Amino acid sequence: MERPIVNPKSKNYNGFMAGESSEPLGTVIDFESAKQRLEQKGKALERIEGMEARLAYLRSLPAEGFKSEDEKEQTIEQIARIGLPIENYNKLLSKRNKRGREENVLATWGTGSRNYGEFSRYDLLDKEVPQKQNGTLGHEGMHGASPFDARNTLAYKTPEARRQAQEVAIAIAEQTDITGIPLNGYHKWLLEEMRHYEKFGVPRNKDKQIIDRAVFYEETHAIAGELGLSNRNRLIDMQREQHKKMDDLIRIGEARREDKVDLITTEDRRGNLRVGGIDTTLIHLVDGVNSYEDLVQHVASLKERYYPDEDFAKAQTRDREILRFPVNIKFQMAA
Repeated sequence: MERPIVNPKSKNYNGFMAGESSEPLGTVIDFESAKQRLEQKGKALERIEGMEARLAYLRSLPAEGFKSEDEKEQTIEQIARIGLPIENYNKLLSKRNKRGREENVLATWGTGSRNYGEFSRYDLLDKEVPQKQNGTLGHEGMHGASPFDARNTLAYKTPEARRQAQEVAIAIAEQTDITGIPLNGYHKWLLEEMRHYEKFGVPRNKDKQIIDRAVFYEETHAIAGELGLSNRNRLIDMQREQHKKMDDLIRIGEARREDKVDLITTEDRRGNLRVGGIDTTLIHLVDGVNSYEDLVQHVASLKERYYPDEDFAKAQTRDREILRFPVNIKFQMAA
C-alpha cells in the first residue's frame, strides 16, 4: 500500500492509493524479530545520526524520475534536514501527476512488500509553499517511522518509546472522534470515511479504500507529526477547540475526563510547562532533538532555512509557541 498525502482543498480528493500491504497495522513483532528482519535486509541496526551521515545515506539510495540532479539533491537535503529516521528509506522517486487517482497527490510512502520504503514526490509538491513542502515530507517520514509497525522499534530506540507513540496517536485520534474536530482537511475526510465504514461496513470513497479505525490511528500519527514540524500554531488552535468541546461533553456526562489529552506541549493551571502530545513522539524521533527546547529550535531552523526572509519574519510574528528560552537571533528579533 502507498499512503499518499494529497491536497485537502482539492475537489477530487482521493485518499489512499491501492497497493499490497505487507502486514496489517498493529502486527505484534518482538524486538529480536525486528532486529532479525533488519539484518536480513542488510539494514544498519542503529539510527543514522548527524547531517553528514544522513545525507550520505540518502545519496546512496537508488533514485528514479528526477528531472535534474538539483531536484534530487534538494529533495535529499530537505528529507535529511527534517530529521525523522531515514533507515527505512530504500528508494527515491520523482513522479508526474496524472489524471485520476494521482492527480492531486503530493507524495507517498510505500508500505507494501514490493515497494516498502519507497518515497515518491510528485510535481504538484513544487507548487506548495515551503511550510507545506516540509509538512508533506514530515508526514511521509512519520509513516516511515510508524509506531504501529514493530519493525520500527529501532527508530524509537526502545520498545517502550514506540508503545508511547502508539498511545499518543490513539489518544489524539479518539479525542478527534469524540469531539468531531479534526486537525486539518485530510483528517476531516478520514474521520468521515471511518465513521461511514463503521456504520455501514462499506467504504464511501470512489476508490473503495477501507478507512477503519486502525488506518485512522496511523494517519493521525502522521498528520500530528506533520503539523508538529511545520505548523505548530495549527495544533495549538485545534487543541484549544478540542479541549473546549471536551469540557462541554465532560460536563454533561458524554465524555470522560481521562479522554481529554494534549495535542502539543502546553501549560498547566499553575503555569508549569507540560511536554505532551505529538511532541513526546517527535522528541524520540527527530535526529539531534532530546527536549522540547531542542524541538522548538529545530522547527525554527527549518523555517529560517526554507522561508523567504519576509515570509519567515511574518511567520515568527504569528507564532504562539510557549518560549522560556532563547531560540535563535533571527527568531528572537521577530518575536
